Amino acid sequence: MKIWVSFQFTILLFGFAFAGSTFAEELNPGPRTAAEPNILYEDGMRALQQKNFKGAIPPFQRYLDRYPLGPQFDEIHLHLGDAYLQSGSPKLAIPAYLDYIQNHFKQETGGEARIGAIQAYIQIRHLSEARGMVEELLKQNPTLLQKEKALLLKAQILIEQKRLTEAQASLDSYEQAVATSEKPSQVPELEGSLYFKLKTAQCDQWPLPQKSKATHENVWLEFLDQIKTCFKETLVNHLSRISGQDIQEWCAIYKAKEKQIQKGSHDRSFYPKIKITFDEIRGEINRVKTLTSQNPALSEFGKCNE
Repeated sequence: MKIWVSFQFTILLFGFAFAGSTFAEELNPGPRTAAEPNILYEDGMRALQQKNFKGAIPPFQRYLDRYPLGPQFDEIHLHLGDAYLQSGSPKLAIPAYLDYIQNHFKQETGGEARIGAIQAYIQIRHLSEARGMVEELLKQNPTLLQKEKALLLKAQILIEQKRLTEAQASLDSYEQAVATSEKPSQVPELEGSLYFKLKTAQCDQWPLPQKSKATHENVWLEFLDQIKTCFKETLVNHLSRISGQDIQEWCAIYKAKEKQIQKGSHDRSFYPKIKITFDEIRGEINRVKTLTSQNPALSEFGKCNE
């Protein structure tokens, strides 16, 4: 009886092994060849260069599945992370980046993998992990470009966390790094976006006047003027270097601030003055959205007045 049970169990294990092998072959059909690793690597790199990020994933993943001893095995983790990040799958990018960092901790390319992982963590809102990796990178003697990116990403994290004074300090450190290098910024798009985000967040932090103030009307008029100036200057001073997403975020904050002021005034006599303030801002929005020759993203401002 024991022999029969053992025999059946052995057959069962063999069946599972055969099924697993068959399944793996279905996922990765065809025999392994000496030429295939280079072909897969070249196919993936070509897709990356053509910005076909989703198209780069299958050859890279096939390489990792079939050729763990291949010469480009480690390198492909970095490229696979980039492909996932750029194709909108930051959660899948993180393990690929971390695998690469583990084997290239102090190398320049390890810094590139950290930059990618930080961006991925920010996108999925794991800000503490992103902040920790930024600090780790800045201690590793990064290249100038990596340092610039790290300081800007640190500022982005701090803005998201509403730690605006620290965010400003990080941007100041970034400016010092650029000045020391005596070269123009190598990441101007990210720089412009973050200054815009920081200024918008600072506008949003203006506190509403206290009702107990003796000069209630004058305080409110001063507050409305400060808000108007802050939002308008933020628009005017950053037009050439902002994206559609930046504009959508600005619009959301601006609309929320308008509602907060309307709700917080508790005085109908202020409604006409509040309306005048935001009509002026809307007028600036309408003027700005016509300047799409400077930046096509500015047309997004039209949605602010919807």
